[in-house]
Amino acid sequence: MADQIEQIKQAGNKEALAPLAEELGVELDKRKGLETLRADVLAAAEKAQEPTEKASGDTHHLAGQGKAAKDGKKDGKKGRYLKNTTTGRVFTYSARLAKRKDMKEV
Repeated sequence: MADQIEQIKQAGNKEALAPLAEELGVELDKRKGLETLRADVLAAAEKAQEPTEKASGDTHHLAGQGKAAKDGKKDGKKGRYLKNTTTGRVFTYSARLAKRKDMKEV
């Protein structure tokens, strides 16, 4: 992994950086400058390196995060939502949407 970081730092142009970014799953925007792209790829490489270092860490703080998604709430946020009865799509509450006949509060 350290070798890969060195390759990213040594890349002289965007074309040399592209295969390294593809390997890490980073999408390169060729309109950005080389230094910006290099910073994005380096951040992805460091992020990919972190889970291997923290694999032995405690994960008990992550145990309750999936429960909010199972309850049907978006992103664990509490608040008011309206559901369109014809399409089933869920929106955040607004007075204007609540006036519509096909919207029910969930």
